[in-house]
Amino acid sequence: MARKHCPRCKVTVEEKVIREGNKVTKVCPNCGFIFVSYEIGKGVLIFNNEPVPDTLPNAKSKSRI
Repeated sequence: MARKHCPRCKVTVEEKVIREGNKVTKVCPNCGFIFVSYEIGKGVLIFNNEPVPDTLPNAKSKSRI
């Protein structure tokens, strides 16, 4: 696992990796800040600063490619 500095809670944390099917999301375990979210095999990165809801498919995403 990688350690990252969370800009929201201002702490260095070990990122939490959530995998659902082909979608991988790396989040802060303290506040839910999304470091990166991507689909395996598609080469598409989605950067999002919204907290991860209980169910990822219903998440509102702000994407930047």
